[in-house]
Amino acid sequence: MAGAILGIALAAAPSSLAAPSAEQLEFFESKVRPLLAEHCYACHSAKIETPFAGLRLDSREAILQGGDSGPAIVPGSPAQSRVIKALRGEPVLMPPGGRLPD
Repeated sequence: MAGAILGIALAAAPSSLAAPSAEQLEFFESKVRPLLAEHCYACHSAKIETPFAGLRLDSREAILQGGDSGPAIVPGSPAQSRVIKALRGEPVLMPPGGRLPD
């Protein structure tokens, strides 16, 4: 379910990178951010001096910018987004402890 929730959030993102709607923000804050905080922020946030792979996932701007490998998401195309690929284990499974529960 975690991957599905992130996929839905990314699919809903406008391709123009326009500001998200109130509904999209509510969805992100209630469903997506808690998953990122629990499973990703330890390595990918401002909480640490040097985020792994230069990737921060603790702000919209940081997610859109991405890390050393490029943008973390492709708005409107979750299948092409590195975050979704990593959660699916393509090419490297994240988080390193294993898949998030469906």
